[in-house]
Amino acid sequence: MSTKTNFIIGGIVIVIAGAVILSQKPATKHAQASNESTKTITLGSTGASFPTSYKDGNKLVGFDVEVAQNAAKKAGYKVKWVNADFDGLWGQLDTNRIQGIANAVEKTPEREKKYTFSKTYVNDETRIAVKKGSTYKKVSDLNGLQVAAVAGSNKIAALQNFNNKINISPFENRDGSIQAVLSNKSVGLVNSGSILSATIAQKKLDLRLLPDVVSKSEIAFAFAKNDTGKKYDKALNKGLVAIAKDGTLKKLSIKYFGSDVTNHELEQ
Repeated sequence: MSTKTNFIIGGIVIVIAGAVILSQKPATKHAQASNESTKTITLGSTGASFPTSYKDGNKLVGFDVEVAQNAAKKAGYKVKWVNADFDGLWGQLDTNRIQGIANAVEKTPEREKKYTFSKTYVNDETRIAVKKGSTYKKVSDLNGLQVAAVAGSNKIAALQNFNNKINISPFENRDGSIQAVLSNKSVGLVNSGSILSATIAQKKLDLRLLPDVVSKSEIAFAFAKNDTGKKYDKALNKGLVAIAKDGTLKKLSIKYFGSDVTNHELEQ
């Protein structure tokens, strides 16, 4: 083959290769622009915790679910949900599989050392529920008796700090702790007061809350403690303030809890 022929063939190959490269570059830019315009945030929730995050048929609903979706929308984001058990959600956040957790997450000193938290959107109280027909009037009446709690919950430490004379029986989930009381395996269960009230009303349970407040807590979204987490924190904080000021946050609280348990400082 002549030198001239080789030169022509080589030139054709270079032109074709250049055309392929040029055709690929706009597609990459388009994909990046598309992702940027979509602005999706991936959040985690259990999908099994009434009334905060649970399934209505195949649809994920709940107070924290709707709060997150409305706040994200105000900030220009769509939410993609990932469901896992509560302990598993933290592992998903640690490995960047999700970008935040929206599931009645309590701010605690230990968690705040490791994670970035949004503004508080619910002020909650830890309470104990007992059977309606029982004679217990205050938490100290339960000294030496068994009280059910969800394993790994902050409520266990809260109750121990409030009264270390009570024996605590951990259960895998909230339903298990409720059944323990209804079947007389435990005399009561400790959990979020607003969640207990909503669950008792929704399921018409033979339970009532003791008046003592075991502890107070602040509920917020949790993000990674890095620049990415701070970016989402800033965006959803903007959204939280917006839905607090327009009344959406209060409406959602009344819808799911039957009362307003929101942080009114967001409205200021």
